[in-house]
Amino acid sequence: MENVEYLSPDWARAVEQALKGRTMGNITAAATFQHHRTPTGKEQYLYLSYLRGAFERLALGEGEGPAATFCLNGDYAVYAEVLRGTLDASRAISTGKLRLKGNLVQIMRLAPFIHVITDALCAVPTCF
Repeated sequence: MENVEYLSPDWARAVEQALKGRTMGNITAAATFQHHRTPTGKEQYLYLSYLRGAFERLALGEGEGPAATFCLNGDYAVYAEVLRGTLDASRAISTGKLRLKGNLVQIMRLAPFIHVITDALCAVPTCF
């Protein structure tokens, strides 16, 4: 597969394919990834949800995005670093480069959900 542009419709389809085969027990959760300072100059979001352990929905758009179990906010460039593997997501959060919103106890229980999503996002050959 050739590289696809991050946050493009082609990229979203590739991520959907990567997530459809990954089940997660009985987890029901959603995540919104808010991107600031994007190449388009607009705020963009990526929304992902699982229902009873199965991939449910992926949505891309402009603005804040749908309500979710948790939300991660940061600059487009920081997300690019994380997905390239040059910056660890936990480090980005602990240093404030990415800001996490949501119930921390609930988020900690969702570690498998977060790992599956991160692995799928990193598996898609992406250009930024």
